[in-house]
This record gives sequence, C-alpha cells and structure tokens, in this order.
Amino acid sequence: MYLNNSNTIDAISLHTVLQRMELVLVIDWEDESDEAILLLQDKLSFYLYYIEGGQLENHYPQAIGKPVCIQILTRNKLSEEVKSLLLTVEKILSDLQIDLEVKQFDRKNLTFIASLLNGK
Repeated sequence: MYLNNSNTIDAISLHTVLQRMELVLVIDWEDESDEAILLLQDKLSFYLYYIEGGQLENHYPQAIGKPVCIQILTRNKLSEEVKSLLLTVEKILSDLQIDLEVKQFDRKNLTFIASLLNGK
C-alpha cells in the first residue's frame, strides 16, 4: 500500500498535451480498513498542503500558472464510503481550482478500466 507514507507525493508530471501539472496518488490496498481510509485522508491533506503551500511551484517552476490535477490510481473498485469521501474532497479542490480524477487500472496489463467519480 503506497499510503504508508503520507508525507510524500507518489509522482509528479507535466501533462504536455493538457498543459497541466499532475500529482499522482496510488491506492494499492487489499481492503479498505478504517486505518487505510485515514491514511488516504492524511495523504490527500499533504497533497493539498504541497500545492497550496507553494512547494509544487517552488520545486517545479514549470508549474507556475498551470492548472493542477490530483490523479488517484487504484486497481480495486472503491467502496461507497471512499467514493463519498472523494466526492467531498473533489468539491473542496474544485473551489481551489484543483481537479481530482480517480481511475481504476488492471494491474496485470496496466490498462485503464474506469473513471470512478461522476462518470469522468
């Protein structure tokens, strides 16, 4: 589970076609325990701190003036509890002009299966 270190960003990239910065958060858990959900909340809080605190632009000057998207990648379907949490987070991020995308992938083939929030 990548959530074990809530004070790191899993991956950062500049999407050259969309001209936006993408911060990737990987969820690779076997079950959605209460502890795992709390770790997800902590990690999302750190991502927001990293963006809003200016660290993203400080470490990646190419991010200045670019839109930002937090992408959550998972290999498992999410429970209704986690979806509800992420919809709440999406609303908060939207107010800050930060996008949130949640995508499910097939781990063996690394192929996109579905977007998990609002049919995106």
